[in-house]
Amino acid sequence: MRLFVAMPLPREVREELMLCQGLLRSRRERVRWIPESNLHLTGAFLGEVDAAAARDLPALLDRLAEAHAPKLRLAGNGWFGPDREPRVLWTGVEDSEGLLQKQVEALQRDLRRAGQALEKRRYRPHVSIGRVKQGSAELCAAWLQAPPRALEFRPEGWGLYESRLKERGAEYRLVHLASFAKRVVRGTTKK
Repeated sequence: MRLFVAMPLPREVREELMLCQGLLRSRRERVRWIPESNLHLTGAFLGEVDAAAARDLPALLDRLAEAHAPKLRLAGNGWFGPDREPRVLWTGVEDSEGLLQKQVEALQRDLRRAGQALEKRRYRPHVSIGRVKQGSAELCAAWLQAPPRALEFRPEGWGLYESRLKERGAEYRLVHLASFAKRVVRGTTKK
């Protein structure tokens, strides 16, 4: 199975990102736009994982989700690749409390201990919006002019997703959701 770990996004955040995406859909550049149902905040891409190793991953995510949900905010647009040939358009995610970064470090450490080989790139929180097939510097400039509102949100938890490659792009299926722990604060339950 081809797997990754990510935070599903609240509906309001997905809708905001679709509005931004819609501002560029009529351009001449060829972009494979990510459907709303596939928008997520990646924590780690695992690639191909055999069934035996995959069985242990839900418990690992459940332990990670014992923490409380980080407070996140949409924070501007950018791209990966050179200006003349962007590869991926993305919207940044700001982690004001530093909890997301700590959770991703713990996630990656635990995945490596479990024998998963991960990329060694520095983690940069973002939501991929489109995969560029043929782009330009003008596309990058237009993307910078279509930033989302700075919506704050707390994600529901960490999800284990299966990615199935199809002719029209990848399809994602949520295999397991580890919801963030509920905390009791002054007699009330909060996430």
